[in-house]
Amino acid sequence: MITPIRAGTLALFALLSVSACTGTSLTRSGAEVDPVSLTSTYANGTGGVGSDVLDQLVAVTAGQPVSIAAPSVLPNTDDNDGDAVKRLQAGQADISVIRSDALDEAGATSVAALTAPFAVTNEDQAERISTDPIAAKLLAGLDRIGLVGLRLVPGGLRHPVGYKTPLLGLDSWKDQVINTRRGPGVERIITALGARSDHSINTRRSRLVADGTLRGIEVSFLQSRAADRPAVVTTNVTLYTKFDVVVLRKNTFDTLSSAQQHALTASVDDAIAAIRVSRPLEDDAAVKWCNANDSSAVTASPGVIGQLQAALKPVTEQLRNDPTTAEALDRFAALHDGTKDPEGHDCAGPVTDETKMAPYRVKPRGDQTVLDGTWRFSATKQQILDAGVSEERAAANAGVWTVTIDHGMGDWSQPTGDPCVGNFSFDGKKVTLDYDLSPDNGCGGLSIGTYERKGDTVTFTWTADLDEELALDNVLYKTFVKVG
Repeated sequence: MITPIRAGTLALFALLSVSACTGTSLTRSGAEVDPVSLTSTYANGTGGVGSDVLDQLVAVTAGQPVSIAAPSVLPNTDDNDGDAVKRLQAGQADISVIRSDALDEAGATSVAALTAPFAVTNEDQAERISTDPIAAKLLAGLDRIGLVGLRLVPGGLRHPVGYKTPLLGLDSWKDQVINTRRGPGVERIITALGARSDHSINTRRSRLVADGTLRGIEVSFLQSRAADRPAVVTTNVTLYTKFDVVVLRKNTFDTLSSAQQHALTASVDDAIAAIRVSRPLEDDAAVKWCNANDSSAVTASPGVIGQLQAALKPVTEQLRNDPTTAEALDRFAALHDGTKDPEGHDCAGPVTDETKMAPYRVKPRGDQTVLDGTWRFSATKQQILDAGVSEERAAANAGVWTVTIDHGMGDWSQPTGDPCVGNFSFDGKKVTLDYDLSPDNGCGGLSIGTYERKGDTVTFTWTADLDEELALDNVLYKTFVKVG
């Protein structure tokens, strides 16, 4: 495992973002460590891959001498990871979990091998790499951007997902627009395949899918809620494997004592171990995908895979010009021995029954921007229970929600759980709320009703719900107040 230790420490009071308490405390191993609390920040919003590691780290360090405060939440942009790097560098936070490709873009080019095409193609290989000494060599380059890499965490095999039809041979990629996260590694892959990248997120991404601009997205099953439906995944093509890095601000790390450093890295190991158990395995996640409405899967033929590999070979050759990257790629290949790549799944998932859904949808007519803006709404658990909703559903939905609407498309922030994407359609005073755009986002539902707006307050009256949750609709989605 990687435990970077640096010679020399600075006085704790020299670091504004670290607050120490008086006295000493014992770690789980019984060692005495001066208490210290580190600030943290999300790199990709709440509820996602990477942020789950940070959430677990906050949990496992609670009550420990070296603790991590609850993460600050950045405004949702198409470069959250890059924004998190800047916050760390500016001393606005101490620790985060950030995609390796974003660190490469920030100047830590030593991690470029982690996004090399077809270099890491199964979960076992990715796990081996994360605990192999080669990881320490790659993370050592974070020094140049003012960070320390504590651990490498596999974040999912990235597959091509096509909208309407699959992404297979080069003809299906040429001159197409593919949604990706920002970073030089994935950019090299998309460009070499003859496509162009788009980095839009949430509602903007959904609109580009709806109008036909986006041909597909590269994504893992762990983050498949990012893929709007209908969609088809090529399951036996792993373009690369996403790696996240638990990163600490270098000035913060240098301020910690050796005992504090060891306590922190031990907690990071505990958090990663817990997350590894909680995340679904590739095959299980593929089955879940196939069981979702409008989600299908195909496998590429050996000839198609050969086409893609040939197109991406120059990318790998260019990366090998760097000695550290060349060494890493050789080690990755050695660590692949004895592992098995996914064989892939073919399936035609359930298709949405439009006839069944038609009574719950209005045909959009007129102005679809009538509720554009940011709104809040809420209900207590008791209010939801009083409406006749089950204990489980009341607990899951109680609290303050926020939705930002743009041309009817809404980004929804839940009190707990993943963000949602849901669309309003208007016909005069009639309205439909459709949550079934991304079935894996933890949300779902289709409701129809009417609305009335008075200034910054809008009141809904829901008359029918496809999932028979009308009582929940009329207590939770009753009154929205505009806040932006």
